[in-house]
Amino acid sequence: MNKFGKAFVFMLALDFLIPATPTYAFGLGDFAKIFKKGAETYTKIKQQEAEAMANQNQNQEQESDSYTENEDRGDNRRDQQRKNAEIDEKIEEYTYEIKINPKDPILYLKRGVYLDKKGEYDQAIADFTKSIKLNPNNDNAYALRALSYHNLKQYDKEIENYKKAIEIDPKNDEYYNFVGVAYSNLKNEAIAAEYFTKAIAINPEEILYYNNRKTAYLELRNYEKAIEDLTKLVKMDSSKSDKYYNDIGVAYYNMKDYNQAIEYHTKAIEIKPEEKEYYINRARDYFELKKYEEAVDDWKSHDYVPSDEEYRIMLEYYQDEIQKKPSNIVARYKCGEIYHDLGYYDKAKPYFKEVLKLNDKVLKTNKRNASAATAHNINGLAYQKLGDHKKAVKEFTQAIKIASKSSQNAAKYYENRSISYRELGKYSKAEQDSILAENL
Repeated sequence: MNKFGKAFVFMLALDFLIPATPTYAFGLGDFAKIFKKGAETYTKIKQQEAEAMANQNQNQEQESDSYTENEDRGDNRRDQQRKNAEIDEKIEEYTYEIKINPKDPILYLKRGVYLDKKGEYDQAIADFTKSIKLNPNNDNAYALRALSYHNLKQYDKEIENYKKAIEIDPKNDEYYNFVGVAYSNLKNEAIAAEYFTKAIAINPEEILYYNNRKTAYLELRNYEKAIEDLTKLVKMDSSKSDKYYNDIGVAYYNMKDYNQAIEYHTKAIEIKPEEKEYYINRARDYFELKKYEEAVDDWKSHDYVPSDEEYRIMLEYYQDEIQKKPSNIVARYKCGEIYHDLGYYDKAKPYFKEVLKLNDKVLKTNKRNASAATAHNINGLAYQKLGDHKKAVKEFTQAIKIASKSSQNAAKYYENRSISYRELGKYSKAEQDSILAENL
């Protein structure tokens, strides 16, 4: 059997495949691969075709910024008009043939396909029904009628027709998948999952079925089962492993296993470090573990602004830490930073000034160790927030002198100092620090 599946043989017999138009849905393996959650891709294409037909006789056209765009739009419109004309021509052709041979069930299927492509779903259903009356043992006829019902959002009738097709051809895995999609559209994810499982039992190599089933499991909050399918998908479809790892992380998050969530979101980031969503998801994991510094780092790296509620929770946490240990310098700095980010500068200043006072005590007893470097760095950050970048540069410079030039902390200190240099208009020094930070 060819790669499209056995139903494709029937489709070739119909002789309805038009060049440069979407292949019809039922029974085609290739179409099944893009038939996600109810033939969305195919439906979207047909909606675009319908819109083009509605607009083709109108002379209004919005002005474009370039001649090329106008030219492309004109080419697309003419191409669409050509396709629409071909559809009408085929409908006329099969109408003529039906008059000559009204008992031929295949002719009704052919015309029904083009009526469906034109968006005349009721007429398409009438043709498929006529074909079924003439030959009730053709599973393709039921499947084609199911698609038209799908396009009318009559999912119960869609399911009924697929089930009839399954009675005739119980080994067609695509039919089970389509039934699952229809049940999903009816928000009955439990039965949808059962049909995706039946499709997988027949064809365990089809990636689409696992994708659809894991989506159903996620909707059902059956996260363990969703993770099982996602783990299989990582092996079956490695080109999208970052997405699958991210989804596994989301599942673990919903299971409140935040450490596992972090692990899988980190895997997704390692594969595709430019994807903003993965960082934001990992930040959410860190947030639940009260690892707010890590959460903020992920947020800020992708310009995500925490909600007021997230800020409130972090502020309460750090204020509680101060209550437990009044000398907690980091907690005081974080409170000031939160107020500063929220624009409450008057509330932020006392925290930063208290940080500077506490760090003075630290520096009197620890002048050349890591604690001193940390203290100078926090001082620098506090001065940055207070708008005193000259003092900030001095503090970061002290931190750099104390820290090992090969340490990861030194990289942070250089980067922090580069920010103050830029604020002072010393761009060459800022650039030098950025390069040093990047190379460490």
